[in-house]
Amino acid sequence: MHNVKPEILSLRQHASGRLSRGDAASVALHLGDLQWLERLAGADSGARFSRPLLAAAAAIDALLDAAESQSEWQPAHLAIEWLSTDNRNKRITATATLVKHDKERIKFRVEGRSEDAILYRGYIEFSNCSQRRDGELFRVLKAPRAISLGATGVIRLDFKTNAHFEVRLPCGRGLRLVSSPSLHVPSGPLALEVIADRPHEVNLGSPWTILLSAGKGEVKQTVEFKIEVPDPEPGRIFYILTEDCETFDGGPLTGNYGPSEVFGNHNNFMDPQDYLVQMVEKPSRMNEIADKVGARWTHFWAAPQRFGAEWARSQSSTGAWEQVIEAMDASIRAGSVRHEYAPHLHCDYEPASSLPPQPRLVYDSATDGILPNDYYDPVDNPTHKYHDWDGAARGGPGIKALGSWDDVNSKAGSLFKSLNYVSRQQADSRHTLIGRTGSYDFGGNANDQEISTQAYETLGLRANSDARITTEETIPGGHLFWCRRDDRLQRIASLEDAALVQLAVTRDFSFHVIDDVNGWFEKHWPSCQGKGVHALSLMTHAMFMRGVPDAFTSLTGGSFAVLEQHLSWVRDHYPRIEFATATEAVTEFLDYYSPNLIAIVDPRLIGGDPAQGRFLFSVRLLGKGIHVDAEHPAQVRFIAPALFQPSVVREVTVRQGSTVLGRASGHELTIVMDTRDEPLTFEVLAEDAAALFGTAPLYHDPPDKRHPDLLDLSSQPPHTACGRALALLGEALSKHIQLPAAERLDFESAAPKPLGARLRAAIRTILK
Repeated sequence: MHNVKPEILSLRQHASGRLSRGDAASVALHLGDLQWLERLAGADSGARFSRPLLAAAAAIDALLDAAESQSEWQPAHLAIEWLSTDNRNKRITATATLVKHDKERIKFRVEGRSEDAILYRGYIEFSNCSQRRDGELFRVLKAPRAISLGATGVIRLDFKTNAHFEVRLPCGRGLRLVSSPSLHVPSGPLALEVIADRPHEVNLGSPWTILLSAGKGEVKQTVEFKIEVPDPEPGRIFYILTEDCETFDGGPLTGNYGPSEVFGNHNNFMDPQDYLVQMVEKPSRMNEIADKVGARWTHFWAAPQRFGAEWARSQSSTGAWEQVIEAMDASIRAGSVRHEYAPHLHCDYEPASSLPPQPRLVYDSATDGILPNDYYDPVDNPTHKYHDWDGAARGGPGIKALGSWDDVNSKAGSLFKSLNYVSRQQADSRHTLIGRTGSYDFGGNANDQEISTQAYETLGLRANSDARITTEETIPGGHLFWCRRDDRLQRIASLEDAALVQLAVTRDFSFHVIDDVNGWFEKHWPSCQGKGVHALSLMTHAMFMRGVPDAFTSLTGGSFAVLEQHLSWVRDHYPRIEFATATEAVTEFLDYYSPNLIAIVDPRLIGGDPAQGRFLFSVRLLGKGIHVDAEHPAQVRFIAPALFQPSVVREVTVRQGSTVLGRASGHELTIVMDTRDEPLTFEVLAEDAAALFGTAPLYHDPPDKRHPDLLDLSSQPPHTACGRALALLGEALSKHIQLPAAERLDFESAAPKPLGARLRAAIRTILK
């Protein structure tokens, strides 16, 4: 690996510390390995232009630095005559001589050479934009437009008088001040050191904004800066397989389904066979297929149907429902080793609800089946209006009130009952941070959607998958995004509004034709490129997976064969893809983008004594790069895993090593943290909860503290100061030499460090 670094050959000043006519600098640029430069440039012709221009800019920058100029020079005029572009050797020299200087303007004569050949001659002129104006309290001498991740940039100010001065940093903790953000300053120079903690990609892809304000009496002055913090790491792309796990009968009394009736036994009730085939056997078969290539399913699992099965057991004398219940629970416990089960709300199956219609369920002894009351009528109820959660999706009354975790007639309570069930089955394996309502029934108006968001947050859920976006267009950035609290379909406009992560749905696949699903993937793949965390999300229904020869009961051929072909094709053709459950991908999304620290309690035991009611878990803090110390504390909420009923939790404790950071009665607490250097543990004292982990609970080693890589052998080009200049040159030169679109220069992949303000100004002059 070689660096692009200017070497000052000579520097002549007539007066030390200031600019004078006749001052001159000569610079050599050793450009290193031409092979990577050509790859960086994307075209050899572009490299021939950019190399000598960069050398001239470096010579000008050397003069301005030596003169310690306190002015902010901006490009004004450029006149360059190109004599040759033959600079194939690795050493470029350039000379810059100051020929005109006053308070308003400076002008340099420049010349560039490659060996003995003169490449260009000309003049570069700057204007001074930093002259004081009446009413100003301070002027900006220098401010970085970009800071490398983890590096420190300096904003240099000159105060005309003493004043009260404040710095407002952006939401998201991307930038951090070394000094206090509020202080009284005397007249004279002030240097503000700014540390770049997080990439600006966190800030919805926009540069971080920093606001400087000063006041003295009635005079106020405010200056805003936008600072880029490029991410040197490549982006990540996850592939999330989701399915809605529920039953379908197909009988005429359950709906007008036409040819789709073959996916059930169409006897007009959800009987034990419907349950076993569609909620146990087919999802398990899909898990087996995914396991072959390391893929992961997120099953949005209709837990209210499991509660309906319990009610059916109380009505039936066949014993079949007991077997159904055991099989459903066992399938989740087995599947959750590699796959995820998340709540999916079809609340018309909830037997404990007192909402209309009453009674909630109807039992049919002839079929040993059940069906929600008033499930469907072609005249009076053609839309299954009681079937989902909020009610807006099908025009029904639905559940509107926020309520509490123990009120099944409320949004929080109905959601918690399902979340608690799937969490208990997955105890000691995994947890879920996401939910999906039946029919994407999250709410029809802004107020109802905001209540739904609040219900998710109350229970510790961080993501939702109710944004059904079925236009033909792709979703910029992929299918994971921050959505508005009151509109799941809309992205947030400001990081301050970050609430739930949304996992969008673009298609409901039946896996009938391999080219259909592969074509969908190929179409959406380009939308996920770039820095940060991105995802593609596929959606289907296990109950509609068509087997051969029987569409209802067969577990091979048909859709199952197409699914296997598709996953193998993705693995073979897209090696960069990472298969993940929805919660795994959301966790990485939150770690990268969350504006605040988030504590996620891993529900796998690392210690304690369940028999005595003590359960010890590890904690992962999400919010990569967020700096925490006494001057930059963070408020963090901790909540017991949803496998615990809050009523059985007596006390929770958060420790950092052996230090107790917080303790509270109940199932949650919020603490203020001033360090995140040591691992955290979360202890739960709970009654009657030992059975959740079985008679012989397993204990897991807590995750090791993450450390940076000792050695980075990636193929990325060198991160050098000149890389940024090349990026700027590439953009303008593509237009200047009018290359065809296919040959335009692309320097952005260099992920370079930023240049000094003066060198950037010189580069901008050359570009103009």
